[in-house]
Amino acid sequence: MDLALARIVNCEERAAPPGYFGVGRGAQAGFPDLGRRTGRARFSLLLPVLALVLSALGLFAAKPAAAQEPHKLPPRKPLPSVPTNLSAQAGVNSFTASWTASPGADRYELRFDVATRSVSDMRGMRAVNSGSITSLTINNRNSDGLNIQGGTQYRVVVRACISSPYHGGWGCSDITGDVTVTPRSPSPDATLSGLTVKKSTSSTGTFTALSIGTFAASTTSYTASVANSVSHVKLTPTANDSGATVKVGKGSSLTAVSSGSASGAIELGVGSNAITVEVTAEDGTTKAYTVTVTRPQPQQTQQTTPTVSLAAAPNPVKEGFSVTVTATLSSALSSAVTIPVTVSTSGSNTA
Repeated sequence: MDLALARIVNCEERAAPPGYFGVGRGAQAGFPDLGRRTGRARFSLLLPVLALVLSALGLFAAKPAAAQEPHKLPPRKPLPSVPTNLSAQAGVNSFTASWTASPGADRYELRFDVATRSVSDMRGMRAVNSGSITSLTINNRNSDGLNIQGGTQYRVVVRACISSPYHGGWGCSDITGDVTVTPRSPSPDATLSGLTVKKSTSSTGTFTALSIGTFAASTTSYTASVANSVSHVKLTPTANDSGATVKVGKGSSLTAVSSGSASGAIELGVGSNAITVEVTAEDGTTKAYTVTVTRPQPQQTQQTTPTVSLAAAPNPVKEGFSVTVTATLSSALSSAVTIPVTVSTSGSNTA
């Protein structure tokens, strides 16, 4: 600013050229040197304004030291190594990919598509935002619109990533793996390969085998009879296909049972008890097996009517004398009974 003011002062003291505001001719004609004075006055008026302008420019130019320092990025981290041991296991209209973790990874990206497409042209991508999770199941709920279906071969690759401001948010390793997998189609098999029944006199008692005859997968109805003392049974169904599910129970109250495991204790009522085994295949097909167990009424104790034997002494008895009559019962009675006695004589009198 001092240099600029010095230049203005120099301009102020410099004489105006001849002819400027009549400077030359006015001086020669005896008029006062008005031109030189007028120019000097104008420069004097401009000095405060120019000083303010230059001061303002100086404020804009002088920025705080902190603002002049460049933005410092965090230290650059090395990219993670590529994941290893990628494999894929087939499921029903799905597959599960797994791999070995990469040290320092914050994220894994799994890419997949039908096997006929190139790796660079894969349409499906799913990320695992954790460096410790090393498996991911892909099905039609998370397949990026791809229809994962049984019988179709898919190819799968994976890469590891780190969080990094130097790579647009994520810095990733090279793609690795390139394995193929063919998901299974859902099975329609809703049959049993085995069915056994056990009985007990209580829900918590010891259960022993109850025969229902020879089992066959195509036979859906079986029967068995038990004594009235048997109050509970357990059924053990075994599904022919490992993907099928099984339920067991009476009426509409069915409970899920693991294939090859016994059901809970099922109470038997007096009479016929129809127990249902419902099998559901992977594709939704169902099939029902029925075991009907008959429990009889409790046995009734038969009561016999006691007989009475009468004896009189003396017998015969003479008129005017007393007689004793004794009644003997064939079995004890729980209450008193009245036994009528008729005494007759050889004459027409009776008592």
